[in-house]
Amino acid sequence: MTRMNCFISTITITKDNNTGLFRTLNSLVNLVTKPMEVIIVNGNPQDDEILIMIDRFKSELTINFVNESDEGIYDAMNKGKNLAKANLIHYLNAGDEVTSDIYKNINQPCLLPVKIIDKSGGSSWFDKPKFFGFAYCHQGLIFSKDHEPYDLNFKVSADFNTIVKSYPGGLKKLNISRNGFVKYFLDGFSSQHSFLGNYEMIMILWNQFSYPKAFLVSTFIILKFCFPRKFRRLLMNFFFKRL
Repeated sequence: MTRMNCFISTITITKDNNTGLFRTLNSLVNLVTKPMEVIIVNGNPQDDEILIMIDRFKSELTINFVNESDEGIYDAMNKGKNLAKANLIHYLNAGDEVTSDIYKNINQPCLLPVKIIDKSGGSSWFDKPKFFGFAYCHQGLIFSKDHEPYDLNFKVSADFNTIVKSYPGGLKKLNISRNGFVKYFLDGFSSQHSFLGNYEMIMILWNQFSYPKAFLVSTFIILKFCFPRKFRRLLMNFFFKRL
């Protein structure tokens, strides 16, 4: 089978998660259309095992490995962004996976379908742009390389802030590439710090949105803690499907 490269830099952030990184790299290797490069930013330079694991993929992927301490996830993502050689960027963190031929025919910013998998609850669903088209898994977005950098003042929701600033019209105007999808497992940093993430989102909303929109979405974020997750998803899909 002929392998092809596309003009996408895939940026993968990892720290003490070699099992997840292996899954991610293995999914990239199995693509027909592979990224132009894979930038791996590792936050634990004392981890020698990661070097052995990455060597297994160097014959099939062009890997740029950054092995140094950082100030957190978003600092590491900014490092990857600054090193990217392609015009397009896909942030696919350790543990995330891609399927089918997801990068085929992508030559501009677009959305990718994201299947969210809750291993603890045994359920899964596909994400949708929410909160007036600004909230979406960043793993499902092909960015332009010149997108707004991640603001390190936010510890959990800097990706939401970056989407708001990079796409002031929202994400619903972007085309959706349907040549595959991203698997995102609900065991990462943001899902483990959801309360802080929601607090930061409310701060971003009041700084960036008009007061009516900020009030509407902030109220929903606060009220959602009163309901089970399954009911929240149904309510959110109904409430925001036209926003």
